[in-house]
Amino acid sequence: MKTLSPTPIEETIKTFEDAVDAARLAALNEDSARWAIGDISNVINREYGQATFERFADEIGRSSKTVYEYWRMSQFWQISARAEISTLYPNLTYSHYRRAREASSNLEEAKQIISKAGKRGWTVRRMDRVLDRWARRNQKPRATKAGEWLCDVIDKNGRLFKVAIYGPDLDKFVPGTRYRISAYYDS
Repeated sequence: MKTLSPTPIEETIKTFEDAVDAARLAALNEDSARWAIGDISNVINREYGQATFERFADEIGRSSKTVYEYWRMSQFWQISARAEISTLYPNLTYSHYRRAREASSNLEEAKQIISKAGKRGWTVRRMDRVLDRWARRNQKPRATKAGEWLCDVIDKNGRLFKVAIYGPDLDKFVPGTRYRISAYYDS
């Protein structure tokens, strides 16, 4: 019976730490490819116009939606901003940058967000939880009509509900303040 010889990657992985290092290197290469495609898309857009995105995407085997996302990220996070941040926080990935951009369309605010993630060593999942909590805390209920407020309520299982609150004393309700609400299902 013939035995298969190990692949080169299998030969280099002797410990769990080796596997983690190899995976991180692969992820960095993936991130580099995303940024490169975004930067190249800037040139394509400038030289040939945005109408060529779909053809460019087809030629490189990516969806036009994906190439467009890479282009938008590259537009927002110019090379100089990325270089400045990655020098200070080399642990940050493309996904960290994308999440910071989603959290704020203002570059300076996004830089503050991503710097905090870098300083604290947040994973993307941790960053998502922190930003989601921040968004919920800073979300203001809004008046939909006289005597009614619409707000989001999160139950103990983390499910999000849209809730309309009615009542004559809603002028005493202060946006941004936590309130305990008892809700009952009305069929």
